[in-house]
Amino acid sequence: MKDKLSSEYLETQFDKETLTPTIDFFLIYFIYNNKRYEVPIRREYSGNKYHYWVLEGSVKKAGYWHERFPASYSYRKYLN
Repeated sequence: MKDKLSSEYLETQFDKETLTPTIDFFLIYFIYNNKRYEVPIRREYSGNKYHYWVLEGSVKKAGYWHERFPASYSYRKYLN
């Protein structure tokens, strides 16, 4: 798996009253049969542990998320 798995931080949602982070979103990239894919992941902290969910229910070719949601905020756009 070396050099075949990477991730990108997208954003964090915060509690409106306490301003503590509640949900994080990431894209996980991987290579399979020499093609690059991505899967969006949602991470929540609850009960003293992290819980992860795959968003959209399926794996997409790399670049799908940023093409499909160009107006969505992501850390990559903040850096650029």
